[in-house]
Amino acid sequence: MDIQLGYQFRERLTMASDGTHQVIQAKDIDHLNDHRLLPSSLYRVTPRRDAEKYEVRNGDVLFLSKGRRNSATLVDGLLTELPRMRPDGRRGMDRVATIPAGYFFILRRRTDCIRHDYLAWSINAPPAQAYLQSVASGSAMPFVPKQAFVGLEIVVPSLDRQQIIVELHRLALREQNLYGRLAELKASLIAEVCVTAARNEARTTGRTHVE
Repeated sequence: MDIQLGYQFRERLTMASDGTHQVIQAKDIDHLNDHRLLPSSLYRVTPRRDAEKYEVRNGDVLFLSKGRRNSATLVDGLLTELPRMRPDGRRGMDRVATIPAGYFFILRRRTDCIRHDYLAWSINAPPAQAYLQSVASGSAMPFVPKQAFVGLEIVVPSLDRQQIIVELHRLALREQNLYGRLAELKASLIAEVCVTAARNEARTTGRTHVE
């Protein structure tokens, strides 16, 4: 597996509506939804240095090395063209590349024996997370050094088994989301029933407000 550090911004990150690149930051990772990337929240910037070797594409895996959530994210949903308003008022399209901030590791497989989504799942699984927490440095803002991350062992079963594991994980997340939605609907229904019951009794007794 090749490990490339993200792009190091030596200056303050400045948004640019006509920027040549999108930048992935920690804020763009939805940790409550399987550490998914939020492509719609990416800032556009124009790097001052050559950023070609830091460019990521759909299918790459990013590891967040800094902070208290050292998670892996499968890059997905990136656009290579974005709309832009031209000086003449007409809409055009800009070709843009995407780079992650410097506290990300860009992970790319060297062989086809491991799936990208399985790699992300493995890093986020409890055994890997326990190891990463044990090697993290710093207290106020923990970080996982690259040399420590290299020591992480990833179990690599057959591709068929990897696919089964990833699908089971997705189904478990879907079930969890459905249960959460069901609980919300149930709570809403109970609240509506209670409000209706209170109003009906108030009409019967004639007490419709607090004196």
